[in-house]
Amino acid sequence: MGVLFVLRELRADEPVLNPRLFRNSVFAVSTLAGAFQFAAMYAAIYYLPLFVQGVMGKTATSSGIILMPMMAGAILTSIGAGQLLARTGRYKVVLIVSFAVATGAMYLVSRMGISTSRSTLIFNMFVLGLGLGVAMSSFTVIVQNQYPVSRLGEVSAGLQFFRTIASTIGLAIFGTILNSGFSSAMRGTLSPQVKTALGTKAAQLDNPQTLLSTNSQTELKRLFAGFADPVTAFNSFMDTVRHALQHSISTLFLVGTFVVAAGFVVVLFLKEVPLRTTHMKEADDLAVDELVEAGVAD
Repeated sequence: MGVLFVLRELRADEPVLNPRLFRNSVFAVSTLAGAFQFAAMYAAIYYLPLFVQGVMGKTATSSGIILMPMMAGAILTSIGAGQLLARTGRYKVVLIVSFAVATGAMYLVSRMGISTSRSTLIFNMFVLGLGLGVAMSSFTVIVQNQYPVSRLGEVSAGLQFFRTIASTIGLAIFGTILNSGFSSAMRGTLSPQVKTALGTKAAQLDNPQTLLSTNSQTELKRLFAGFADPVTAFNSFMDTVRHALQHSISTLFLVGTFVVAAGFVVVLFLKEVPLRTTHMKEADDLAVDELVEAGVAD
């Protein structure tokens, strides 16, 4: 279906997504680097609150609020990068630095554990936001700079489309890593007595979010009622859950580090074309379209 879609779009008078856009190297590199960046960003947005709630033992409200440092960092560098691009017209060095910072921050996040302090968590998330924020708006400006006014909607939508696809696929892959690592760690750690006590609830070992819900923990406490010391047994079980979750999330963000690092490598191949200060006239659009798609027009 993908092949048929490309063939059809190549023949369409007004394609939904024009494959010829990838003839322009700036569009191709920006799309690929942006895809890596968005996959990592959504992994952080989705799984850092789970780390705060499940590993650090904070409330659901706290786990949601904890995203604010990352968003603050992202907003700060997004605005700053926009100002820098507008004043200098240069963007490659800014993007290289941002991806380097994001890679380092993602590695710091992967090193966090049960004993991580709240201040360390906030610092790591703020730095991660600083690294990710630059690319959020910069790639849009860079890509739009390559095309005439009549094509801006098309190229902007194409760039956003691949960001959305990347974030969806990235979450699926990261979710698989999380669930697989968590299930493996849990089943390899629990004693046969605990597994027997869990009974049909043992299937929940594949889903950390189920084990962390209030209703689920209430039911689990009843299952441990038959133990000599039910409170200690339950607390020991939840401690195992936290360690297993910490291990799986650390692995997840370590993979995320390599994803952002891949984006860093891709950005090194980005061609820098000085940003224009005025839009081309509509009358000139058709004349430059072929040059733009070939990647030779400023």
